[in-house]
Amino acid sequence: MELKKLFDQALEKSLHASFHNKRSKAARRLKEAMAYALLGEGKRIRPLVLLESARRCAPDRPWQSLAMPAALAVEYVHAYSLVHDDLPCMDDDDMRRGKPSTHRRFGEATAILAGDALLSDAFAFVAGTLVQPAYQCLVLSQAIGSQGMVLGQLDDLVSCPKTLETLHNKTGKLFECACRLGAIAVGASREEEALEAAYGANLGLEFQLADDLVDGEQAVMPA
Repeated sequence: MELKKLFDQALEKSLHASFHNKRSKAARRLKEAMAYALLGEGKRIRPLVLLESARRCAPDRPWQSLAMPAALAVEYVHAYSLVHDDLPCMDDDDMRRGKPSTHRRFGEATAILAGDALLSDAFAFVAGTLVQPAYQCLVLSQAIGSQGMVLGQLDDLVSCPKTLETLHNKTGKLFECACRLGAIAVGASREEEALEAAYGANLGLEFQLADDLVDGEQAVMPA
């Protein structure tokens, strides 16, 4: 089965499992908002990068099952970051992936709580992994907290012009984290983990620069 299709199935199943036997009005609304942000037309680049890292490091081990929890965690984190980035107090974007952003569809309060839930649930996936769960939680936390993505988002809001450090923290750290988690999940050596981390950091920087270039070209195109 195509890897992206396999991952999409696991992603949808994970969300339904989180709300098993929860039928209150609040639970239904939270699940709907989380599904709106998480499922759909996303490219799944980060979790696929993670799974490919696992495959490179341990092609003869059950890399898909070992790395899938971390892949789910990374996509949950990515979805949370987009929900919060789109908020009026952040980047103030009304559209995301060709449809109204989560706060436009559900209101700001529900969008914030949906993002909080996505972030919190991400750690449950890596905490339940078979290989070094505490270390996986640490790597994820360092990539997205005060040392990584959150710092990068604030730097993006207050700094002009943007620096390579800003781009790395906001985007590159999650790519780097994905590659590291893929290696860790299959029991790779620290040397292999370091190589995967370097690959992910470079990939994240290239991705952000390409994305910024596309945005710039669209901004100058005549209406």
